[in-house]
Amino acid sequence: TAGAFFASQGVGGTIPRVSSTGGVDNDSVIVGGLGGSNFGGTVTNSYWDRQTSGMTRGIGRNNGGTGLTTVQARSQASFAGFDFSGTWAIYEGQTNPLLRAFLTPLTVTANDATHTYDGSAWSGGNGLSYSTPPGAGLLGTVVFGGTSQGATAEGTYSITAGGLYSAQQGYLITYAPGTLTIAAAPPPGPGPTPPPPAAPPAAPAGGGTTGAPY
Repeated sequence: TAGAFFASQGVGGTIPRVSSTGGVDNDSVIVGGLGGSNFGGTVTNSYWDRQTSGMTRGIGRNNGGTGLTTVQARSQASFAGFDFSGTWAIYEGQTNPLLRAFLTPLTVTANDATHTYDGSAWSGGNGLSYSTPPGAGLLGTVVFGGTSQGATAEGTYSITAGGLYSAQQGYLITYAPGTLTIAAAPPPGPGPTPPPPAAPPAAPAGGGTTGAPY
């Protein structure tokens, strides 16, 4: 017998929490997405991805476990009994459950930004800072959010970040927000200097009048 997580379990054995995605490369005809055989053991809160593994049964002999689609296997709501606050982590829609013990903590901070009011709406962010320089294990594309998005008026607004994730042996990511400050526009200048007034017209030459002839 063969399975993605165990081959055979006997009486008294316990499998309390398992998430499996791999297939089985074995000549045995008794195979499962979790295990090969279960003879009187207990399998609880254990799940396998039916699509990535190609396995329709959780345990080849004496079936057990819960089969999930790939979409379901990447959602925390699918894993009853898993402690996602202390033991496990999951990046919703991106990964299966990951063991926190094998992840390096990484804080991702949205940088602050300052913008002078000009009537335009703010969009995006001003880059990121990291608690430690990340390597190739940091995946995804950053998405900026918060009250800053679309802000136009003078004031302060939050810039949040998201969209990054990691596989096992990668990072346990937390985010810290930044602040957008929209400052008042400078007052208008005095404007151009007006031209000097035009000079009065010149008086006629001679200054007198000419009478009619006799």
